[in-house]
Order: sequence, then structure tokens, then C-alpha cells
Amino acid sequence: MKTKKISKKKSYSSSRGTRLYSDDAPATGAGWKKRELFLIEPRIFVAIVITSALTLLITFFGDRGVSFLTSVISTVPAHAPFDGTVSPIKLVPDWVKLTEAERKSTYDQLPASMLIPLPTYNAARLATSMDSLKWGDSKDDQVRDEKITYPVPYMGNYRLDNIEGSGSHLAVDIKVPTNTPIQAIANGTVVKVDLGEGGFGHHIVIQHTNFPSIADANVKTTYYSSYNHLSTIQVKVNDVVKKGQQIALSGMTGTATTPHLHFQIDNDSVLWHPYWPFTSAEMSAAGYGFFEAINNGLGKDKALAATINPMEYVQKYYQGQAVASAPVVSDVPVSPVVTTPIENSYTFNVLLPGGSQYEQTASVPFAIQAFDDKGKMLSMPNFTDTVTISTKNNNGTLNKTTLTSQDLKVGMVGGLTYTPSNKGADTIVLSFKDKQFTSSEFTITEPVSLVDRLELSVNKSQVAIGESVTVSITAFDANSQPITTVSNIPGSTATIEVVPAIAAISTISLSAKDFVNGVATITVTPTQSGSFSVSTLLNEVRYSSDAITVTEPTSEPTDVSSTKATDNTATSTDTTLAADGSTNATAHAAAFSDVSADSPLFTPLSDLKTAGLISGYADGTYHPENAVTRAEAITFILRVLSQEAKSEIKAVFPDVPLDQWFAKYVTTAFELGFVKGYPDGTFKPSVTVNLAEFSTMLFVAAGADVDPVITSDLPQGLSSTDWFAPYIQAGIKQGFIVVKDNTIDAAKPLTRGDVAEILYRLKNVVNQLKN
Repeated sequence: MKTKKISKKKSYSSSRGTRLYSDDAPATGAGWKKRELFLIEPRIFVAIVITSALTLLITFFGDRGVSFLTSVISTVPAHAPFDGTVSPIKLVPDWVKLTEAERKSTYDQLPASMLIPLPTYNAARLATSMDSLKWGDSKDDQVRDEKITYPVPYMGNYRLDNIEGSGSHLAVDIKVPTNTPIQAIANGTVVKVDLGEGGFGHHIVIQHTNFPSIADANVKTTYYSSYNHLSTIQVKVNDVVKKGQQIALSGMTGTATTPHLHFQIDNDSVLWHPYWPFTSAEMSAAGYGFFEAINNGLGKDKALAATINPMEYVQKYYQGQAVASAPVVSDVPVSPVVTTPIENSYTFNVLLPGGSQYEQTASVPFAIQAFDDKGKMLSMPNFTDTVTISTKNNNGTLNKTTLTSQDLKVGMVGGLTYTPSNKGADTIVLSFKDKQFTSSEFTITEPVSLVDRLELSVNKSQVAIGESVTVSITAFDANSQPITTVSNIPGSTATIEVVPAIAAISTISLSAKDFVNGVATITVTPTQSGSFSVSTLLNEVRYSSDAITVTEPTSEPTDVSSTKATDNTATSTDTTLAADGSTNATAHAAAFSDVSADSPLFTPLSDLKTAGLISGYADGTYHPENAVTRAEAITFILRVLSQEAKSEIKAVFPDVPLDQWFAKYVTTAFELGFVKGYPDGTFKPSVTVNLAEFSTMLFVAAGADVDPVITSDLPQGLSSTDWFAPYIQAGIKQGFIVVKDNTIDAAKPLTRGDVAEILYRLKNVVNQLKN
């Protein structure tokens, strides 16, 4: 893993669709995945900057502000008339054939034999499940190559499912190595060149005047193509460019952690380019984090109104070689000119985003995608036959039974529901002309009692610092009867808090899956003396446990920087094997009194303490079994990356008092840009951290390159669709995340011992790279 000094200018996310630092979960994830990570979310900076600028202009200058924006792009030099399009990229890697070393190479380092023409963008093929593809099958490998090349399709999401129309990502992300030549898709004039480091990074916007619209070649309009996250820009504002002219080299500037091209085409209905469909205020008002907003299609209507499918446009009007002009790059056809689609070849997909099982009292949401005879999502179809929707077993009713071409004008229609009337299995059936298309089978189950209230009980009323308390949370129905089977909770989750925040808690939310026989169990570990209670908020009603008293500590957490290797003098012998097979005994100080010499943690803890990377409590103990808190996680990461804590600190979060030992670490991490707070403005320093969060934070803080593509078999418990999978995969490959029995539990809260082992292995990896 490459490590480097963290810069305030560094951005840590990607528009390529790898749900890297989200506080949101995949649709099928457990409740713990929904907890807030303290990482800056991608593109929020873009939305904030754009929205703030527009707000200031319009608020303080009124119409003059709009006029100013218009004046920026006025007097655009004329370009050559429209004569067709070419692809934005000529050649891309044959990803499935690359070696591990080649996957990390720049474009100019790859052998020509490993480059292929940019694959045709085909929404239907991209939607193919990765699990259905076989390795070594030439046809399946071709589809796999397409899915890798286009990780986030037009109006896609960050779940890595490659499904067009499933979110509000308004561009197509094309995965390419650094320094891949980028070319203008058509004749045009450069109206924007931006060398910014945030948001879209280095990017170019080209205006295309009097071009055929995507819906009708006879209707002329103005489009703006944009090319983002570039490494090198080879044109300037007001340059008139030709179709196929090389304008830049790809890169990973701005909010990107892997090289790729964010390719977007806006129409002229918006005032700035590249356009983005929602602001941070709109995102917060909807109750979403960034990735959740994209995954749920926030601003989708705006995005559809402001943009077009860029690859569909390129492929529709593709017309061969570029016009001779220097510098010019010849182009390979990505697709023949699209002809009028054959209605008999239309295909339809029925999507069930809620899964395969529903209660009888809950509606089943579904959506329908439509594709033409070329496998591309329909755009402005004009068929006259209706699409009929029915059910196979008639166990429910539909809110809509027919669709017209108008319903499918953007290729996808949502808001459809199936309301169960009976238990059992059923299937949604679409009929068009003489063909039928079906959803996957789903099951309607007996309704169960809803959770009406919760009751909290604790196993101890008095503990010492570091001593765990078990809190049992029992669910009751509206009749005050215990619920044996909890299938859902109003609002999806119940939030958990420690009041006041003087203890670490194993989770901050409970979902239905956390209840076993109607009872959920959490662990709370005090970190300060005093008295606290555990509470949960459900249906805007708060339920609390009895108070728990924490006795005066015999020790307090110490600042890692103040710990010395000579704190303890008892010694043991750590025996290592020399190159010639002989043993070499090295004396270690017994780092902590509660870690014996025969413990697997003895050597890691001794080494890390000697290096000044960890510390224990003032009484000489380490308590390796204690859960790691957010505050401790930040401290560990900053120290292992040799990032000094700031001496001058300021109040950033109301629950991080400046007199606490961790205040300077939280302040430092916040100013470096890789931590943030919860929506309520707090930081919650005592909340615990799991492996998924810790590994992601570690790579982000280090500024390390992490490949988003899953290239190896994952251990059980980890899915290729998990937003954190690329980070855990990278940690496994680097050797500092160890898999036992081919199983990994990314949701389990890490202990201080777990973190020590990870940092010890990471320290060794870094030292090997340095040597």
C-alpha cells in the first residue's frame, strides 16, 4: 500500500460508482451498514461550491448574477457544422486479460496487444448479473469486460449492479488507466477549462451548437459535452476543436481514487456545466447521505431534464473516422448508426428492489425497464401497442395494468406496486405483442406484529471503567405483549444512545435482524467515571434503561504521544528465526500488565508501544478486549501514518470537549478532511468502529490507490456489492487483514487487540515497501 502525507486538497472518493465511504448500505445490507461513517462524502463539495456560488450571485445581484453567468460563456467562436460523432476514448484495456501489474500501469505502459476498441455501451448487457458469468467463457468475459469498463451507467447507482436508470448518476463513468488519450466527440468550441482539485477535478466543457437532438435528427439543439477527472488538458477556452481531436489525457483528479473518465452531456436548459442534480441542502432535507441520495434517485427528474445519455448519443450519430485536423486521433466504431428499432424485438425487465419476500400487509414495489432491438434502453419510443401487466397466481392486485409508449419515454417506469391479498408465491408478468416477460418469483408471508415500544434492561448497575455492561432490549406490540419474531421496525431502525456519552457502545442503531426471539443485545463499555443510561428512540418516543454508575477509575486513557517504551520493566523473550535457521532472542519489555508473554498480542503490542503508536491506561493495562471507539480509531490511524496532531485545537463538535485527550486528534482529522460528524452536528466519539469502517478510513487517510474491481474470490461474509469490499480485498492482498477459516465478519466491532494486530501487520508491510 502506498502511503503519503495527507493534504487538505486531497479528495477521497470516486464518481466511478464504488460506494466507498458511504454512510449508506446496499439494499440488502444489515442495519449496521447504515451507520454514519466519519468520512467526507463525494461530490458534496461540488454541490456546495456550485450552489453557494449561484446563491450568492442571485441573492446579492439578482438578475445581474444570472447575466454574469451568461456573460462568461458569451461570444463563443463558431465551430464546423455537425458531421457525426466519435467515441470519447479510442482504446481501452482488455481488463479481464491484464495481469495484476498491468492493471496498475498507465496507458502508455500497456502493450498494444492488451488494448481493445471501446466496447459498445449496451444497457441490457451491463445489467447482466456478475454472478451469472463464468470465467474463461469468451462471451461471458466480453460482458465482464464491458461491466468493468462502464462501472456506473447513465442514471445508475453506486451499488455496482451496472443497471441503467436505477439512480441519479447523470453521466457514464468509463474506467481507463491514467494518461489515456481523450478526444472530442464532435466538432465544437471549448467553453470551459477547469484545473480545480475538487469535485470534477481537471475538466473540459465543449459546446456543440446546432446539433441533432438525441430524439430526432431533424430537431436541432445545443449540447455541452464534459470530460472530467483529467490529468492533462491540451486545449484552452475558445479553442475550436474538430471531431476526434485529442483534447486531454485521463487521470484521477478531483474526487476520484482510481483513474476514469466521467463523461457527461448536458443540454442548454441549465446555467452551468457539468450539471449536478441536487444540492447538499436538498440531500439533507430528504434525509439521505450522498450515496443513498444517488442510489434512491434524488434529483433524477432534474438530471433527466438537464442531460442525455452520452454514450447513446455518440453511438446513435457515430460516423467513422475523424476529420483531418491536428492533433487528430483516428477512431474505431463503437456501434453502427442506429436504425429504427424493431418493436417485435423490444425486451423488458421487471425489477423487484425490495427482494423476494414481503409481508401480506406491505406493498411490493417494482419497476420496469424497456430495451430496443439493439439492447439499449428505450428513449422516446412511439409504439402503439400497449404493454399489459398481470400476475401469475393472482395473489395480489396491481396499481397499473397497462403501459403506453409515453410511460416508457425514458426507458424505465417506477412507482408501480403489487398489493398482496393472499399468502403464497407470485410473479409479475408483462405481455407485449406475442411475447411475455416475467419478474423473479416472490413470496407473500403472514403479517407479524409491529413493534410498538421497547424496554431496556441492564445486567449491572455499577461498573468500573473498561468493564462491559450488557443491555437487553425487548420488543412489545401495541397490546404490550412481547414479540417473538420481529420482522420490521417503524422507520426501519431504532437509534441507540448513551446519555451522557461516557461509554463506548457496540451499535448506534437496531434493525429487525438484530432481534433474536424478540430481544436485541448490545454491549456498553464505560470510558469515563460518572453515571449514564442507555436510551433508544422509536416512533419519536424515547425509552431508557436504569442509570449505571461508573466508579472512580484506577486509570484513565493516556495520550499516545506520552507513552514511553520503558513504562514497564518486566521482560520476556521474543524468539525469531534467523536466515541460517538459528534462533535470535530479543528481549522485549512487557508492554502491558494484562497481556502475558505467551499471548499472541504480546509481540504486536510491545512493538507498537515501543514505536509510540499505541498506549494503554495509566495503571499499565491495555484491555485488548475493549471495543475501539471513533476517537481511538482516529488516533491509531494518525499515529501509524506519522501524522502529527495539531497543537492548536478548536471546538469542532459539541461533544468533543477541548479538555479531552482525543480532542486534538479529532480536530486534526477534521481539518485534514477525512472525518465528519453526524447530521445532528455531533461526532459521537464513544461509538465503536467495525472492520469495514476502519479499513476504509485507513486507506482514505493514507491516500492509497484502491482498485474498485473485485478480482479474487472473497471470503464468506463479504459480497462484491458491499461498498467496503475493495478496501478489505486490498487489505487482504497487502497482508494486514487476515482471514481465518475463509470467513470474515466486517460488521463485528473491532477490539483494541484487533486494531493492534492490523496496525502491527501494516507497519511491517510499510517497512518492507520502504526497504
